[in-house]
Amino acid sequence: MSNIILNNSVAGSTTIAAPSTGVQTVTLPSSSGTVLVSPFPSTGITFNDGSTIVSHAVPQVTILSAANNSATGTTTGTSSTTLTLNSTVTGVVGVGSHVISGSGISNGCYITSFTPNVAASVTFTGSISGTTLTVTSVSSGTLAVGQALSTSSTTFTSSTLPSIVYYVPGSGTLGGAGTYYLSSSATQASATLYAYTLASGSVLAMSVYPTATTTATTIGFATPTYGVYIVPTNCKYLYIEMVGGGGGGGCASSASAAGTGGNTTFGTSLLTANGGAGGRNCVSGGTYSYLGTGGTATITTTSGVSGIAITGANGNIWGYSCGGSGGTSPFGGAGAGSWNIASSNTGGEAVNGSPNSGSGGGGIGTNDTSYNSGVGGGAGGYIKAYITSLSSTYNYSVPIGGNGSIQGFVYMSGNGGSGVIIVTAFF
Repeated sequence: MSNIILNNSVAGSTTIAAPSTGVQTVTLPSSSGTVLVSPFPSTGITFNDGSTIVSHAVPQVTILSAANNSATGTTTGTSSTTLTLNSTVTGVVGVGSHVISGSGISNGCYITSFTPNVAASVTFTGSISGTTLTVTSVSSGTLAVGQALSTSSTTFTSSTLPSIVYYVPGSGTLGGAGTYYLSSSATQASATLYAYTLASGSVLAMSVYPTATTTATTIGFATPTYGVYIVPTNCKYLYIEMVGGGGGGGCASSASAAGTGGNTTFGTSLLTANGGAGGRNCVSGGTYSYLGTGGTATITTTSGVSGIAITGANGNIWGYSCGGSGGTSPFGGAGAGSWNIASSNTGGEAVNGSPNSGSGGGGIGTNDTSYNSGVGGGAGGYIKAYITSLSSTYNYSVPIGGNGSIQGFVYMSGNGGSGVIIVTAFF
């Protein structure tokens, strides 16, 4: 008698083929031991000597998270709001992308517009609603992930439209007419649009001020991720953990508002973990600051879907001297607040929520007793769910966290942590 393991990997085992069709009998080797049956059989199977199955396949875990992309670039001066690229972007960078690293660049910078340094590579007709681009026709070139969009065909014309991050399979033809997801939300009626590559010499405008004079340096960018999860063959059920993006931290002035984290979704209106709200800035007169509220979460009630949906934790407040910490998700990684940012803008900077945690960014404190500190950003909503009645595919989206607010155009509160989806397939 032998031990049978289906579609697994065991050192020293004997491998035999599973039947391709119908319920068939597999003749095992005459000697006892461990037998590996591969691939996992989708049809009935019996064994000639009464052997029993020891285990099925080890669960397959897939982690879906927001993407980090990069380029090299240069800023000039201590209050520059532009970044000139010295290389072609790796990955997707466009309107809405966070600047997450680079010598001397503050937390919280994000791209608000771009000026390309190359001719448009694609001319097409399309419209934009939110993060969805609907392309009806392409007259020249081929659309691709990473291209930045514009209403102008003239090189060096600034655009506030986002970039393409994903083509939706089955919506049309890849590179041509169909549906595409974008790096940020926009609204554009049907028109002739153009797609560019952000190459060396392109200029990216940022919403807040970097704090350094710097030469060429490697810059990291965070962009949301969209895609289609393909359910593996012979999968019996899915176990999902997911969290929305964390909210950015507030600051000790009314200079700018903190951003709300993006929503994490799995399936069309099936599982939704909303992003946490940005921490509110302080109120003059020593009254109070508002909490950065946690994001809500929703599981659509339908056959074969069950689990828990939890609203994310609110951000914290610590009085006037120290900024509040961000709300903490079940994945941890909340950003800490900073101490004592005076009206002269001296002091430290708050901490970002950790990537793929969905926790809030830290707020900024103040030395001015007439103000409360900035509030930490709220954590994204959290979901733990089982799907036992499976579709073949599920659309998903994983967001970046909200931007931290800015203090005195110099010091930044922390960005919220990006969201994440962890999919475990059981066989």
